[in-house]
Amino acid sequence: MKNRKKHACLIVTLLPALFLAGCWDRREINDVAFVLANSFDIDKNGQYKQAALIALPGQMGGSTGGGGGTSGKSPYYIDDSVGFPLTNGAGKMQVRMSRVLNYSHRRVIIIGEELARKGIRIIFDVLARIPQNRITTYFVIGKDSGEKLLKAKPHLERFSGEAIREIITLNPSGKVNLNEIWQKLSNQGVDMTLPVFKTLKNKGPSPSDEAMMIGTALFSGDRMVGMVTGSEARAILWLTNKFQRYRDVIPFGDKSKDRVGIQIESGDKKLELVSVKEPLRFRLSLHAEGSILESTAIVNLDNEQYIKEMEKIWAKHMKTEMEKLIAKMQNLHSDVMGAGYLLYQTHPKEWDKVKNRWYDVFKKAKFDIQANLLIRRVGQVTENVDIWKHQPSAPTK
Repeated sequence: MKNRKKHACLIVTLLPALFLAGCWDRREINDVAFVLANSFDIDKNGQYKQAALIALPGQMGGSTGGGGGTSGKSPYYIDDSVGFPLTNGAGKMQVRMSRVLNYSHRRVIIIGEELARKGIRIIFDVLARIPQNRITTYFVIGKDSGEKLLKAKPHLERFSGEAIREIITLNPSGKVNLNEIWQKLSNQGVDMTLPVFKTLKNKGPSPSDEAMMIGTALFSGDRMVGMVTGSEARAILWLTNKFQRYRDVIPFGDKSKDRVGIQIESGDKKLELVSVKEPLRFRLSLHAEGSILESTAIVNLDNEQYIKEMEKIWAKHMKTEMEKLIAKMQNLHSDVMGAGYLLYQTHPKEWDKVKNRWYDVFKKAKFDIQANLLIRRVGQVTENVDIWKHQPSAPTK
């Protein structure tokens, strides 16, 4: 009887040990190659080419110079391979490495422009099947070549992927991650945008290739169909609900060269479907508030009449920019504002009638743009000084 009790106690004591996982599948850090960034391109032979920027942990605390693995002091090295499907290319890199490739720390994926124009759905098919891929990974377009951007050697960061991530952090318009792309590719009636980067030669004492954000790529489905820069890229922020503070310049005053610089502090848009009869009619309402940063026009900004006139000119200027941008999107068959998605949500039966020819319907659609823009602050603590009127003339010899 006593032995049975002892056996029962022993079994109860040892039973929890059966449920302990232990470290049966552990892998030492020294056996892992951490991929920090990737690039995907199409080479001159039309094959898929991928490159991986791999960390060298032993050098991460050392010099931040060098790059491309050519220097022993570089904190990373870059390897590449050609293969289709994409997993075949990754396998070619793996067989010549002494460590197992690990993608769980990858933060940036760069897609070359040529590949983006042919279609990028194949990349996301692969990413969706590998659990290591983080849905917070950022995606960017590399102007001309993704690998060239990957091999950039920034001065302020240790490698190109980190520089790109920091630039994106400062520019919320560029924050497009894997999760957002999946949603845009899965939803009906809406297209995605991706930030476009290129390399720029630094003119310092030791020249290097810096990463620079130059615009926004417009997509039709999974294909890049165009790019917008400057004021058009800023206007895209309104249409994609990613508004970010920016500066604009409008003409104002009696002279042709008079300009007013405005800091647009906040902005939002509202898209409404007015008529489902073809051509479809939409109403786009823009709302914004701004402050005057600079004025070369000799007017008294304390006078409310001038402010109201300035707001009208600003609204007309913004409306013209939006009309040009929407016309460009219609010609490129890129519905990044989600007009089709609005039709799908509000009138699903009507959407079923046009979804197979949506881009033709979208191209003919009419957009009534209304801008309600307010100047809240004139940015001055004293009255304007007419420096041209009171400036003394130059002394004569």
